[in-house]
Amino acid sequence: MPARVQQHRGSAVAAELLLQQPETDRADPRPGADPERTGKTQFNGASEQLHVVERIRRTDAKTLLYRFTIEDPETWDRAWTGEYPWKATADQIYEYACHEGNYAMGGMLRGARQKEAEDAAKKQE
Repeated sequence: MPARVQQHRGSAVAAELLLQQPETDRADPRPGADPERTGKTQFNGASEQLHVVERIRRTDAKTLLYRFTIEDPETWDRAWTGEYPWKATADQIYEYACHEGNYAMGGMLRGARQKEAEDAAKKQE
């Protein structure tokens, strides 16, 4: 795999998928990236002490719970955690985390809003 592709390690712990950020001090491999930033400090405000743990577990037949814990003693006074459920759906879903260069997303969203407006107009007829 190319060096610019960051690897993540995962392991199954009981009924939970555990993902831990790789320990890396290599430079951010993305084109145009600040050469002083590493795989950790590419996150605004983070230090080399950054540690991220992600957990995914099934809470019922149609729900996954995504939970993450962020630790960076040089940035925050204490670790912090967030979580949210991922509900099963028959609808189309789109990855929403990184769209810096995804120019098609605007068109997809406009098309979805247009379809919603057309569907609403049909209901009013």
